[in-house]
Amino acid sequence: MENLNVLNNSGENKVDLTNKVEKAEKSTSRKRAESDYLKIRNRAGNIFKVQLDKSAKTKKASVIEAYNKLKGTDYTLDRFKAEFYENIERLLDSKRFEKACKDSRLIAFNVATHVAFDGASKISLVLRNGLKATYSTQLIEMVNPIFTEQELKCATEPESPDCPETTE
Repeated sequence: MENLNVLNNSGENKVDLTNKVEKAEKSTSRKRAESDYLKIRNRAGNIFKVQLDKSAKTKKASVIEAYNKLKGTDYTLDRFKAEFYENIERLLDSKRFEKACKDSRLIAFNVATHVAFDGASKISLVLRNGLKATYSTQLIEMVNPIFTEQELKCATEPESPDCPETTE
């Protein structure tokens, strides 16, 4: 136990503050439940990293497989794609990101799908440090998108005339 004596500004009254440290019990449960989006994205990342083929098709298949393993929720694949698209738009709002893609002769949307697949920390790194500093050796793998722009837009606006009717 630690006692602190503190004087107020006038110096008249002495205040005794006692700092008690009580033994805290560790909780076995998580403080915050992981969202379904993060569950799918993290599981897809784990599935993808053990694959030999590092193509966009493999990343997409990893997402589909991770989604299919998600049980007991009403979370849809379209909802995942809509949240995924929000992350892509964060990157596409950056002129620096678009310029880096253009300098590397890559389509910004295609690259953004791969960065979004890697998660929020990679998005932040790319926005802060630049595309080449973050993905210098992997840029060649980012030629094709994981999901097409139409797939992602249809997930956010399914009533659009450009979107075919889907049955999940």
